[in-house]
Amino acid sequence: MKHIKRFSPLFIIPALAVLLAVASLVYAYRPYSRDSMSRCTAFVKSSDVLCVSADGCRTVYFSNTDGASMQGLSFSRSEAETSSVFTAVWVNDNPFYPSSRGKLIAPDFHSSLFISADSINSNLHAVVDSTLADIDDTFVFLEKKQKEFAYYLERHDVKDEGFNNIASLNADNDRYMEALSEIRTELVKIKNSSNASAKAVQTFRVYTAMNEKDSLASQLCTYESSDGVSMSLRTLVDAPMSGAVSISLPPFDIVSPDSGDVVFLSGYYSVPRADEPFSSVLASARVTSQGCVDFPQFGMTDFSPVFTSTGFFAGFLISDSIVGCRGCK
Repeated sequence: MKHIKRFSPLFIIPALAVLLAVASLVYAYRPYSRDSMSRCTAFVKSSDVLCVSADGCRTVYFSNTDGASMQGLSFSRSEAETSSVFTAVWVNDNPFYPSSRGKLIAPDFHSSLFISADSINSNLHAVVDSTLADIDDTFVFLEKKQKEFAYYLERHDVKDEGFNNIASLNADNDRYMEALSEIRTELVKIKNSSNASAKAVQTFRVYTAMNEKDSLASQLCTYESSDGVSMSLRTLVDAPMSGAVSISLPPFDIVSPDSGDVVFLSGYYSVPRADEPFSSVLASARVTSQGCVDFPQFGMTDFSPVFTSTGFFAGFLISDSIVGCRGCK
């Protein structure tokens, strides 16, 4: 008669190890949630500033979520190259964005806010009309999300898993709608003004290759100004977050803003072979007496999440009120 082997508790150990490994993989490759995004915010301090002076510095930091899929696009550090375009715009006393509030404009305005020097001076009102149309379209999307969040919150308890996450997203959505209302009001002022004009505009492009390393501190970039002048520069700040991109730009060589002027920065990332950029931001800042661009507190967080109009996470814009002026003369 054969003996039946007793089940040994030791067999549980390798089984648990396998289950733990599988669970770790599932967790690592889960879709980005708000919690996972918030953990991505510590890759650089927010005390760095954007300077505008003859011998100063201009630094803008963004973060790409490595390997994340946005609007059907996916990229990895080893093969993707990003192109980032930023435009600085001054529009007399009718700003595109109220600097007193200084909040991040999160929805994606596509290409209409990437205003060239030619278009803003010759066709400002048409650009404003196009932007207003984009804002109205975005409002429809945000109102839909607002209803979805309200529907969820009405039918769930605060103790339910995910409730706090949805409540936080709902609060962000409300703030974005408020910010859009403010910028729309300012745009209508520009539209109704008979003498609205731009002081000066310079458009420049920076190409950054995402390399194999987590840090892009020594990554060489190419600067191409609107008049075709190119130069090489290195990023200034170590960005230890995987896939993060730091972009350092040289000072203006065309525009010389005056103290108190309001500066508007818009930018987007594009991926090779992509028809449209997958993220865009618009932020305002004020030129200080030292010639620096002072980013005020946005009223949300120092590390403000950026979303596209379709709700995809696009990165972070890092900002802070400056204390002193690093790199400025």
